Amino acid sequence: MSVVPHAKDQDSDPVIASVQLKQPVCCNSTQTVREAAKLMRQHAISCILITAAHNGKVCGIWTAADARKLDFSRPEAADIPLTQVMSSPVRSVTDSSRLSSAAST
Repeated sequence: MSVVPHAKDQDSDPVIASVQLKQPVCCNSTQTVREAAKLMRQHAISCILITAAHNGKVCGIWTAADARKLDFSRPEAADIPLTQVMSSPVRSVTDSSRLSSAAST
């Protein structure tokens, strides 16, 4: 048996599209840490989605926390491809998903 939520319950549980404030910023998986960091600084964000070069689908995420794990005293650290340092796999939801559903994913 399935339970159909009342309209009042749906109002208190908005869909993702209604609360999304910014368009996500993405980098191609072949780009470097340097390029991702520049985009993050430019857009004043703390994470960036990584898309696969072969199909454009999100395949990872790189965050400010991931950046703090790198040793930038080594000049070559900025030239590391994102595929080597991104967190993957990522979980995703559609923009029509309810916020409560996204939080439990």
